[in-house]
Amino acid sequence: MARGQDAPALFRVPTREQQLAAVGPLDKLPLAEQRAFEITSDFQTIRAPEPADWLAHHQERRQTFESFLRTPHNLPSSVANTIYVLPLDDFEEGKGPALADLQEFAGAFFGLPVKMLTGIPLASNSAIERRSRGEDGMQYLTTDILKVMLGYVPKNAFCVIGVTMEDLYPEDSWNFVFGQATYANRVGVFSFKRYSPEFNGEEWNDETRRRMLRRSCQVLVHETGHMFGITHCVWFECIMCGSNHLGESDSRPMHACPVCLRKLHSSAKFDFATRYRKLLAFYEKHGFTEEAAWVKKRLQRLTVP
Repeated sequence: MARGQDAPALFRVPTREQQLAAVGPLDKLPLAEQRAFEITSDFQTIRAPEPADWLAHHQERRQTFESFLRTPHNLPSSVANTIYVLPLDDFEEGKGPALADLQEFAGAFFGLPVKMLTGIPLASNSAIERRSRGEDGMQYLTTDILKVMLGYVPKNAFCVIGVTMEDLYPEDSWNFVFGQATYANRVGVFSFKRYSPEFNGEEWNDETRRRMLRRSCQVLVHETGHMFGITHCVWFECIMCGSNHLGESDSRPMHACPVCLRKLHSSAKFDFATRYRKLLAFYEKHGFTEEAAWVKKRLQRLTVP
């Protein structure tokens, strides 16, 4: 999820036949998997991009489930199956998402253990390049952060995700980046600063806190999804779709589409009903009414006799 100045790209909305081919054959799968990956009205076809949207400026390869399987990618194992969250600098209480909430959501979404690491300083680390953005404060270079993070990968880690309330950029030509990950090294970093009500000239209240938590959970899952080798989705409105701006990312759902869900399940091997029940509990606790209603529909489809 990022914003850059790439050349315009031509995107064609996929047909239903192309979507079915992207999911792959389901007839030989167990019934629960057939129901989980079936294309239903619960999943909306990806829309054509507006001029400022991601797919108007970035040409993505169309990764199907079969092409995903053919591509080398990270797999959780019995000795390396834990997602670690690494705070970069302090998270002031009430000024950002609660780390415990992020931990709970990631655990429910991926069906893997999620643990917190002791935070490390960002601003005082001379190995990390930075630049000033005037009144908006400092920005930190993601590639330098990712190099530093390589020294904080536990032996049992599937991946390590760095989170910060500082702004980020991936190279000089970019205005900013929400997050960046390298699945080869199993480390990623992302910023919640631009999700803060203060950054957007708003006050803190129940609605803006809920919106910030949703955005933070969304980018957490999106970037971690790249660790599994899942590329940007071009099939459905999906949490793995690329995003150029907040309006675009806010329009994306919190769920994975049938194609991306099948990719994720092939790696994480979670139980669908258990996963959806945990997500439902999280959504209801935090007042995510639209997401809760969607998950209830999915549970009904999975459990109908």
